[in-house]
Amino acid sequence: MRAVQDILVSEWNPLGVKGHPDCRDEYDSFAIAFVPLLQAGADEFKIAGRLSLIQRVEKGLKNVNDERNHQVARRLHELTSNLSAKKSR
Repeated sequence: MRAVQDILVSEWNPLGVKGHPDCRDEYDSFAIAFVPLLQAGADEFKIAGRLSLIQRVEKGLKNVNDERNHQVARRLHELTSNLSAKKSR
């Protein structure tokens, strides 16, 4: 879960908490919610859709960067692919 949180804070960061260590926990609930989605093998598009949903619905943000959401989704998807590859060795 720490790796998911790190990606959300350093690369996604729609709330602008990057650089504020005392605010890192703002993404804890999102990271927790993504773990089962990633473990279930969600593809990039499903992950990006969830990122957008969080921004628009849960946080009420109007300026959503869909391109960044897809980049972050790709990173999260790669993370699970890398973990799966390590387990199969």
